[in-house]
Amino acid sequence: MVNGSSKKSGEWIIKKICEAILILDILFLVLGFLLSVNVVPIQNLNLLSNVEKRRLLEEYAINYPLGLLLLKIGIVLLIPLLLFYVYSFIRSKWIKQRNY
Repeated sequence: MVNGSSKKSGEWIIKKICEAILILDILFLVLGFLLSVNVVPIQNLNLLSNVEKRRLLEEYAINYPLGLLLLKIGIVLLIPLLLFYVYSFIRSKWIKQRNY
């Protein structure tokens, strides 16, 4: 038999895990962006082809492949986390409305 306090503590644990994942996700996105950004200024960027732009990014970024990987992981983690937050928000509004 599940009492109310264990249900609330379970919800509290889930919220704390989601907050930790959100912090980790933001860290991944920021680090991925910083690692994949070109640190050398380039003039006349419009005159370069897409292949040349890609080569310059790979050559002059701090760590371009790792940055792209962190960005992709951050986006993959962010989508289900946002869906969970939307679900939690709607569920809490529905429960409050049902109780009144």
